[in-house]
Amino acid sequence: MSRKTLEEEAEETLRRFADAPIGLCYLDRDLRYRYINKWLADVNGVSPELHLGKTIHEIIKDVADQVVPQLRRVLETGEPIIDGEAEAATQA
Repeated sequence: MSRKTLEEEAEETLRRFADAPIGLCYLDRDLRYRYINKWLADVNGVSPELHLGKTIHEIIKDVADQVVPQLRRVLETGEPIIDGEAEAATQA
């Protein structure tokens, strides 16, 4: 399966949970939003459409400084974040 196909499949899977009462998003390797559900967009205080193509720093700067290093470590090692936390104020 090609990489593009895997990315499309991941996005399609997340869209099935669009109305879930939990925040879900899909980021590319540059940590740009490819998909975000309404619940998480509401938490961030920015519409889902305005997230797309933007980085975490562009959307939620105060959280980015805590989260980006953790996500980069996942990309480098392939190990998931277990019980990760970040705390900051958002526009919401």
